[in-house]
Amino acid sequence: MNDGIELIEEKRLEKLKAKYSKQSVLIVSSNKTIRNTLKRAFATLGFQMTNISVAEDYSEAKKTISEFAPHVVISNLYLSDGKSAIDLQKHHREYFPNSLNNLFMVLTEIDEHYVESLEHEYELDGLFLGQFNFKEYVENFAEVLERKMVTSKADILEAKVKEALAKKDAQAAFTFLTAATEAGLEDYRRKSLEADAHYLNNDHKSALKLYEEVLTEDSCNFHALINTITINYSDKNYGVAHDYCEKFLSHFSSPPRHLPVILKIFLFNKEYFRIIKLCKEYDHDDRLEVSVKLNIAAALALCGKSLLADQKDFAVEAFERAISVSGGQSFNILQMVVTSLVSDPDLIEKSIAILEKYRDNFSDVNQFVALEFDVLTSKRSAQENLSEGMMLIKKNVKSYRIYETLISSSLETGRRKEAIEDLVFEACREFPDYSTQFKRYI
Repeated sequence: MNDGIELIEEKRLEKLKAKYSKQSVLIVSSNKTIRNTLKRAFATLGFQMTNISVAEDYSEAKKTISEFAPHVVISNLYLSDGKSAIDLQKHHREYFPNSLNNLFMVLTEIDEHYVESLEHEYELDGLFLGQFNFKEYVENFAEVLERKMVTSKADILEAKVKEALAKKDAQAAFTFLTAATEAGLEDYRRKSLEADAHYLNNDHKSALKLYEEVLTEDSCNFHALINTITINYSDKNYGVAHDYCEKFLSHFSSPPRHLPVILKIFLFNKEYFRIIKLCKEYDHDDRLEVSVKLNIAAALALCGKSLLADQKDFAVEAFERAISVSGGQSFNILQMVVTSLVSDPDLIEKSIAILEKYRDNFSDVNQFVALEFDVLTSKRSAQENLSEGMMLIKKNVKSYRIYETLISSSLETGRRKEAIEDLVFEACREFPDYSTQFKRYI
């Protein structure tokens, strides 16, 4: 271990050995060179080589945690089997709910704009962005390990509060918080934890008051900002939530998990161009969960709909990006975009082109067939619409628009009054919410 003594001062190394020499480590990476480098780094810091395990992917790492419960985990952010270090952290915390008894660190060379926010969101012990040489790894890990070497009674009780909160036991959290305060927990940390406990108890008023006090002392506190946004959104205080969103985004890029709420808040405040700009930051992130992609696509489609009358070019761009983000796999997004486009006579050809492009994804979906009928209505004669519409009704493909087109086409082609009345009554029966509109034809 001579190279270790050269890299780290001997007294410092002895302290690390005294604390960690018997603790176990798990290194998770698909890169063999990285795994070997990290093993050497931890051995240099006093960990026994026999206590250092490695795993190539999530499933192997999860199995190792279940069998050996390693105290220290260092993992690549994105793992080769579609999981992430965040998924692994959740599993690790089942064995170490008290944050003082373990460390969880993350490595990544992928510089997604929101990666650094993950350190705050998940309270990682370390997030190392980019490539490091062996000496840098040793120094970085030493600093992380040293932060947890000395713990006061207040630190121990604070960890107990966080453990109770994680278990959703607000009463226990308040009890430990009282003890932690008596043991000297600084006021700033107390307020944040007390706010969390009130939030858990659904006491939004008390939680917000305390989060605001935290933000007075630390205006860029990730935890207080994001919870203040979430609470105001759930309480429908969209104006206040919007102001805090702007404060949050001036310091952080939103992690994907929080993006849907932020987009909805901007929608309520009609910040359409702000949404379009924000969504661009996530355009090329293939790792977004489907639910987040669909929220982005829906927000863009709604922006396009709102901008169509006065900002047609921006609206069309938003529509196209909505379809692209959804991958053309969501009928709801497709329908929203196409229905908006077809409302403008100049954009009917574009709506037809979109339907044609994604036809294979929805060809067996009745709603798609009905949508296509609506789009092509203006291209057909009244007689053609009547024949096509009646054929769809017989195939049990029905929509409000199909019936309306059938009724208007019947009038235009001079069908018998009794036949038109029968069609109106059938339409009212199938779509009672539109009865008033249908009955205006008779």
